[in-house]
Amino acid sequence: MKLSEKQIILNGFEFDCLIGFHPHERAAKQRVVVDILLTTRLDQDGLAAGDDVTSVIDYDFMRNGIFALTKDRQFNLQETLCEEIARLCFAQPAIVRAEIATAKPDIYPDCDFVGCRMVFER
Repeated sequence: MKLSEKQIILNGFEFDCLIGFHPHERAAKQRVVVDILLTTRLDQDGLAAGDDVTSVIDYDFMRNGIFALTKDRQFNLQETLCEEIARLCFAQPAIVRAEIATAKPDIYPDCDFVGCRMVFER
């Protein structure tokens, strides 16, 4: 068996963030939901090194990094937030592709969310 692709997923991650350019969006943090799909370089033989946690990327870097990134910063656009999250992900040398989706679920009462999805490659 040969592994052809290895992905790391963080799905439905919710946090509060100052995001948007309308005055009511700039007045208070709002709920944001992020989905991240990362594709990594495969190790030499194409398989993970057994069950050794040191051979994989820890998911914590995404959660902790996004918390730090959004803690005290105002974003005008979801696109900017996606780009900053991608930069965070690409700080890990093994990441070769990042698909980042953001959603603001509390904007309109008649839809699930307004969002942005962007794909980045190294």
